[in-house]
Amino acid sequence: MKTIMDTDGGRYRNRQVIAAVDLVSRSHAVELITAWQREDGIAQRPAHRHPQFTLQAVLVAMVLIPDVGVTTTVREILRTIYSLTDHQLDMVGMTINSEARAAFDDDPKKREEARFRVWLHAQMVCLDAFWDLPARTMTNGEFATAIANRTDEDRALADRRNLRSTEIVNSLIAASIDWTGLAKWRGDMVADETILDLATVGEGMGSKPDKIKSAVSRARFYVRQDNNDVRANGDLGKRTRKVAFGIGVTAVMAVGPIREPGAVPRTILAVEIGGPTAGDAAALMRCLERIDGWPQTPKPRSRQRNRLLGVDMGYRAKPELANFLMSRRIDRIHRYPKSGRQAGARTTFILPSVWPTEEIRGQKAPMLPGPVLAWGDFYCPAAMDRLAGNPTHRIRQINDDPDGLDRFDKMLAERLPFVMGRLDRPRLRDVKRAARLPG
Repeated sequence: MKTIMDTDGGRYRNRQVIAAVDLVSRSHAVELITAWQREDGIAQRPAHRHPQFTLQAVLVAMVLIPDVGVTTTVREILRTIYSLTDHQLDMVGMTINSEARAAFDDDPKKREEARFRVWLHAQMVCLDAFWDLPARTMTNGEFATAIANRTDEDRALADRRNLRSTEIVNSLIAASIDWTGLAKWRGDMVADETILDLATVGEGMGSKPDKIKSAVSRARFYVRQDNNDVRANGDLGKRTRKVAFGIGVTAVMAVGPIREPGAVPRTILAVEIGGPTAGDAAALMRCLERIDGWPQTPKPRSRQRNRLLGVDMGYRAKPELANFLMSRRIDRIHRYPKSGRQAGARTTFILPSVWPTEEIRGQKAPMLPGPVLAWGDFYCPAAMDRLAGNPTHRIRQINDDPDGLDRFDKMLAERLPFVMGRLDRPRLRDVKRAARLPG
């Protein structure tokens, strides 16, 4: 006999709804939004029509929608709420009678959707940093003028609401982390920024003051070039590959140790949302600061190795990020971009003390975008065929072989001309120049 936990009376199984309700409860998102409403002096008026929606129902619906593979929209949230059974609605503090369900199914003018939109906007305005701007297309000049005309109080309120929206997203992410599954996590992470397009660039749209911008106030105009560089609000160049309006989402993900990255399930730990960039160092530092504030995050002890952070080349020339990582004992590993425009296969080795696979070694003329990293040393790609075997031998092993020392010297003589540097963690040093002598 099926229990109530396993019945399929509605669109979602009861165990799915229970898991979503538990996640929303652990995130304290409803309590946070309610507190921010009181902080902004937003009075909540009770709805006179049935049903009366709840914030918990909205957030639970947003957690459930990705399970069915559809886009999360206001209409889909409303449809999801109406698809819940009476028992599932009771979990989120709602009731919908049969008359209301019948009216929703036969509503050609979508009056219920319009009522829901008005209620939802009133609930979420405490998270909207652009509450004073209409959600429509306008010129960039009009948008800049509207932002410039804000008072000091409006700017402070916009900053607070922007931080609140990020806090809500990260509270839901933190509540969804399975710390039991991350038992083998040692603090190694991978970070990257994903640009989400919100509007394509049509006729009359662009970045200049007289051009039209996206209807989404947070979206920014960006240009992606052939070399993957991203220019926000920049002019079109000769090497332009893509143009759009979008937002940048910086995400930090937990991975396993360097020789066993799959030992830990790929888990997003924190995100930051901003304008599209090639690599937002400030957003990455905020994510890492949030992660380091958790008691569950492992920190290296005095004699343990530093944590590793894999990032692409967009974060390379960011001295503020380097100082931040050094203060938290995090070492960067840069990832080179792959390219298939030229003949041959471009391969990247980003893991120290790891030699290329047999498949890569079998290539006759591998084309590498940067130095080969093997056993802690960076070598010129031309030394590919000279890096066979293990270059490290104990002195005892060399002395035991009559020709060991000569063979070892010959091996080093062949490799040393190709050494380009050594993998080592960055260190701070005083680079101040001395005062010049008179004359």
